[in-house]
Amino acid sequence: MNDFDVEIEVPVYLTEAKGKVMSCLENLFELSDVRIMKEKHTKYTTLLVKGSKEVLIPFKQKLHKQRMQELVEDFLRRNKAGNKSYLLLNKQAAYVDTINLLSSSTESSLGPLTITITWQKEGDFSSVIEWLRETS
Repeated sequence: MNDFDVEIEVPVYLTEAKGKVMSCLENLFELSDVRIMKEKHTKYTTLLVKGSKEVLIPFKQKLHKQRMQELVEDFLRRNKAGNKSYLLLNKQAAYVDTINLLSSSTESSLGPLTITITWQKEGDFSSVIEWLRETS
């Protein structure tokens, strides 16, 4: 497996500055070759980023710097369903260029930054883990 799909979803509440939420995304992800879409809801707007694994390169580098590869692997295994898995990140930590994993979406009053990873075949999950573990 050479590739997998990545979707990043983050709510922007009316009380939040959209620019600060964009900074969260820019701090952790490669956004140059992706689509950023907005979905409007009553109390918030959702920013949605879709791309390939290259979106995660800065995230992967920070994982290694913070020595969080095993923790991320544990969370991905726990959240795995079929050919998908996800991670929940704290937006406020992302704003200060740090990865902070959440166990549930209720842990953050501003809502989580959600990374969903999708691969083609069941066996490809181990390739996702291997790629995240590799040093760049």
